[in-house]
Amino acid sequence: MFSRSFIAGAGYRIARNARLTAFDTLHRSDDRTRNSLSATLLFAY
Repeated sequence: MFSRSFIAGAGYRIARNARLTAFDTLHRSDDRTRNSLSATLLFAY
């Protein structure tokens, strides 16, 4: 059993100390494929 994944992401600066980042992950395992979307909002102080 061999598993592979491909991750792509992009970030956008909302404010001087805030960033919104989105990730798209494609998981392949055997003959199944799963797609996962996630997002994070980061603040720096």
